[in-house]
Amino acid sequence: MKAIKKITAAFLAVLMIMSISGCSTKPEWSYKVDDNEMQIGVYIYALYTAYNQAATYASSAEGYDAEKSFLNLTITDDDGETAVAKDWIVDTAKELTKNILTIEEEFEARGLTLTAEDEAAAKESADNDWNLGPYYDMYLAYGMMPTPYKDILEPYGVSYESFERASYMASAKQTALFEEIYINDEETAVSTEDLTNYFTENYTSYSYLSVRLADSATDDSGSTTYTAMSDEDIAEIESTLQGYADNINNGAGTFAEQMVEYTALKELESDPSTSAVENLDESSLNEDVVAALNELEEGKASLVKVGEAENAYYYLIYKAPIADSVADYIEDETNSFNVLSAMKSEEFQDMLTAKAEELGIQENTSVVNSYKPSMFE
Repeated sequence: MKAIKKITAAFLAVLMIMSISGCSTKPEWSYKVDDNEMQIGVYIYALYTAYNQAATYASSAEGYDAEKSFLNLTITDDDGETAVAKDWIVDTAKELTKNILTIEEEFEARGLTLTAEDEAAAKESADNDWNLGPYYDMYLAYGMMPTPYKDILEPYGVSYESFERASYMASAKQTALFEEIYINDEETAVSTEDLTNYFTENYTSYSYLSVRLADSATDDSGSTTYTAMSDEDIAEIESTLQGYADNINNGAGTFAEQMVEYTALKELESDPSTSAVENLDESSLNEDVVAALNELEEGKASLVKVGEAENAYYYLIYKAPIADSVADYIEDETNSFNVLSAMKSEEFQDMLTAKAEELGIQENTSVVNSYKPSMFE
């Protein structure tokens, strides 16, 4: 299931905002391979992670009531697959826990070790989140105090050792294993040519300027209200933006040059446009804008209207040649790794699932089944 793979990736990539990890004070294990036992706390961590994801799905399910349990509701995941929430949570938690154990086993089987720097960074991050809370500095900057994970997790019998193992240390090992397979191993490494082809075929370089077709008014309390612009004002904006699109399409000016003109026209302090390079399948842009970008030729611009009344916008969109971004995204180490992750993450998760089957992972069924999603309500 793609939804489980997505949660698995998020589960292991740094510490999630909403997660639980730890181990019972009893010497219990949840899953093991030979002598490598996974503490029951790691399963609780996975169970809580899945619980929170299911809560998100349930919030849009039929019959949802924020004041009542959602565990018996039928939820729909990111793949459109349906399941009873409590069953989905358990199934997902089991797969997540097995994935961590599989990563550890494969990591050791390949003779890998973390660098001293990576291990120290993982320990430091785990220690900070455990004792101070995630995003501690950011919270303080806004005059807020984060809650240490220790305070959140200990009521469930969490230990720091299990927290560290299941969060940052698992993430560090996952990254090292991924790099070994797709960068370092000559037999399985992705070539620069293949990575470049994937990038140019799946990514889009674009820029846009959005203009809300509404007038705003702010009252004494600071509350802002919007009312739809007149047809005359909308027509003026349309004419201006369409003129920019025509200039770009006719070779009379670049998108950047049109934005300089617009910034001066509106007496703005900075360029209000947005530029990005991304896979549009994963974009948070308005779906009509995404559709227009997909249809647009490289080097061309167009005008798109979305929404209605006071919520209507004009988007001036421009699609740049993706080849112009190859150097920045393939030759840059960080960007290149991000593209590689997008290219191979699903294959990597499939590999982990297959390895988990091969390992013959043992489940401590009576212990695992004693922890239920309802414990978090």
